[in-house]
Amino acid sequence: MKKRKVISLNNLPVKLPLFQTLVTWIALDYWNAPQWLYGALGLLFLVVWIYAIVARVNQEETDISKILKK
Repeated sequence: MKKRKVISLNNLPVKLPLFQTLVTWIALDYWNAPQWLYGALGLLFLVVWIYAIVARVNQEETDISKILKK
């Protein structure tokens, strides 16, 4: 795969879907959602997490300060 150039983590916060996953799980528990909804959203978040991890592995960091100095 071709590596994408992205902004360095020193200049950009991490973008993993941890907050969205936790909030969804707590909301499902609060509203007593049926078990099929847990499964459906669990599968959706599994796909989202796999995509996020693969995207993190296939990226190349670029520091903004080095670009601005040129």
